[in-house]
Amino acid sequence: MPSEASRRSLLRSVALALVTIGFVVLTVSLGQWQTRRAVEKADRLALALERSHAVPIDLSQAPIDGAALEWRHVLLRGHWHPGGVLLIDNRIRAHRPGYEVVQVFELDADGTQVLVNRGWTAARADRGPVAVAPPGAGPTVLEGTLVVPDEHRFSLGSPAYDAPVAPVTVWPSLSIIQYEQLAGVKLAPWVLQQTSSADDALDRNWPGPPEDADRHRAYALQWYSFALIAAGIYITLGLRRWRRVRRLRSERLLS
Repeated sequence: MPSEASRRSLLRSVALALVTIGFVVLTVSLGQWQTRRAVEKADRLALALERSHAVPIDLSQAPIDGAALEWRHVLLRGHWHPGGVLLIDNRIRAHRPGYEVVQVFELDADGTQVLVNRGWTAARADRGPVAVAPPGAGPTVLEGTLVVPDEHRFSLGSPAYDAPVAPVTVWPSLSIIQYEQLAGVKLAPWVLQQTSSADDALDRNWPGPPEDADRHRAYALQWYSFALIAAGIYITLGLRRWRRVRRLRSERLLS
């Protein structure tokens, strides 16, 4: 019958094995997730670069599929919806804080309402209210890039979204879901980044998708390294223990 010391040693070995297996599974899973994110980011960037050179699509004459048309140049025909301006805070350009100016645009073809990001404006030094020139009245043709916002990006805490009201509302980030819920309207599941000129002094030099696939690859390599290190330590300790047990048995046989 095994001694108390033997049972404790066995329990420690089992616990160590379970902890090591759990840690390796966790870190490998995180590495695989980062690898998938790297592939997604690289594919998205390649798609954006490919579509950026295509002829603009007139959405009044073509079906609107946001996922299929993401990063394509498109034309919208309609008019600006009456209502307030939505300012998206903490948008940095050339090391200057500012806002992206968003308003609702209604399509003439079927009445679909779309969020249009009109451009960027600098914030005041005292962070006071900024003046934004209103868009033109009457029938309007907008040209821009169709983008699909990431509604599930990671953020610390729960950002506060106030109901969008006139004349100006400030939000921490742009969320179609939040706008629909707070304003009680139905919007297209995509946003137009306006590129056509307008007399409003807004900056419309839009960046493309983030070129951060290498960052995700580095994170994946880090997680895989943690898994390899943990497995290596466990195997090394196991070999040492096996050699020690084997030596003790040999000494008992010789004595």
